[in-house]
Amino acid sequence: MRHRKIILYIATSLDGYIARSNDNIDWLFHDQDYGYKDFYDSIDTILIGRKTFEVSLSFEKEPFSGKKCYVFSKSMNYSENQVITIKNNLVDKIKEIQASPGKDIWLIGGAEIIEVCQKSRLIDEYIISIHPIILGQGIPLFKPINSEIQLRFVESKSFSTGLLQIKYIQN
Repeated sequence: MRHRKIILYIATSLDGYIARSNDNIDWLFHDQDYGYKDFYDSIDTILIGRKTFEVSLSFEKEPFSGKKCYVFSKSMNYSENQVITIKNNLVDKIKEIQASPGKDIWLIGGAEIIEVCQKSRLIDEYIISIHPIILGQGIPLFKPINSEIQLRFVESKSFSTGLLQIKYIQN
């Protein structure tokens, strides 16, 4: 059986923030696709933290319709359609999801779930869209993990808006 890849597909400011301190992401570009549709079609499962999930609910009632969505939260109980809340044993559950049949898996964020996946070396690909803005403060993309992770560059794409999308795979 093929190993389902876990792909961190996320946007960041040039100075490494995924949101403002108040969780606002009003600075993100929405003027074109930036490869999102092709990426979204390549996955069938989403791993997401509670805060990021709650922000996504502010955009639409069922933001990940048609995808199996696992929300990692110790405090939230949410169950609707394809959404499952995971409260503990995160790494074991992620490995179980990864071993199950299906397409690749989108690790959407936030910083806490990314940290857990990095520490356990579960992220296979990093696709990061860098927006040409310096926020100065906010929620950082990566938390300190006290270890080094070697990545191999795959490709980069630049867009007329100044957005740069880079792709790395874990060695």
